Amino acid sequence: FPVTILQVPKMAILILEPMYASSQDPKQGRLLARAYQKDKQFSRSYATLESLKKANSPSPDLYIEEAVAFLEDAFRKTRTHRQKLIDQSFISVQNALLLEPNHVNARFLLAKHYIHQTKIPEAIEVLNGLVKEFPHRLDFRFVYASTLQRNKDLSAVEEYKFSLGKSELDEVWRFSAEEFAIRHLKENHSFRKSLGDYRISRFKSEKSSFYYETASFHFRRAKELNPNLPYIQDKSLDYYKDTQQPIERL
Repeated sequence: FPVTILQVPKMAILILEPMYASSQDPKQGRLLARAYQKDKQFSRSYATLESLKKANSPSPDLYIEEAVAFLEDAFRKTRTHRQKLIDQSFISVQNALLLEPNHVNARFLLAKHYIHQTKIPEAIEVLNGLVKEFPHRLDFRFVYASTLQRNKDLSAVEEYKFSLGKSELDEVWRFSAEEFAIRHLKENHSFRKSLGDYRISRFKSEKSSFYYETASFHFRRAKELNPNLPYIQDKSLDYYKDTQQPIERL
């Protein structure tokens, strides 16, 4: 059954409800539960998942579906009710790992729960294992790098280098790397300088295309990374002449 139908949850529900009612196929049941979840019908999603658990042998994938549903629901609730659902999600992740200790999605979700619980060393241990097993999973590497950053661990530099090498234009990755560099690396560090050089390159490109607003953003970012770079200091006045913006804004 095409998973793409979940992009339109209401249509998916209309199609899947009668199909699952007649077939009781576990895969269709999981898709239906996910469609309810995407349509914010969480009580129906929980009921469907519970009926699947009763009718079939519990599977780690089923527990992960449940864990994700709890988390999606949690962040729609007030702070008072949110933690209970997060705790239920954590229990579902543990149940999945009891059935399959090496379940990839369960391990990734476990690491995220550890981060929420501020158990950073435990999260790093889990993420380190995932990154070694799946070095090209950029989602794993992003969470790993940001967790290392929270621990003020300079090995985050290598994670950022790898991921930016694979996805140079990813602004979320780049901004996270820059924040780490500004907070934890000395101005003459080669990685901090390379991040600043990228912003200078983008500044030149945007400026030559007359995109002054975006050029200004890249220049300000380069200045935050390498404020004493001669190019930055020399170009500040030139940029003011071109844009008529006060130098303080650069």
